[in-house]
Amino acid sequence: MKKLILSGIAVVVPFALTGWVLVTAFTTVDAWLETYLMMFLGFSFPGLGLLLVITVTLVAGIIAQTSIGRFFYNLVNRI
Repeated sequence: MKKLILSGIAVVVPFALTGWVLVTAFTTVDAWLETYLMMFLGFSFPGLGLLLVITVTLVAGIIAQTSIGRFFYNLVNRI
């Protein structure tokens, strides 16, 4: 029973942590962008934070798949 609970935690915690980080990043970036868009352009663009967070996540994934990403992955593994 203990092994099953630990296995469940090992599966659920990374997903929950990732979700929390993404939601926090979205709300923070969205609020920040809304403030500056209203200040400089006079209008807001709801959801721009979500678009930016998705774009940054996609670019990070692309970089991780290139030789630069593999270099840093191997460097971290050696450390």
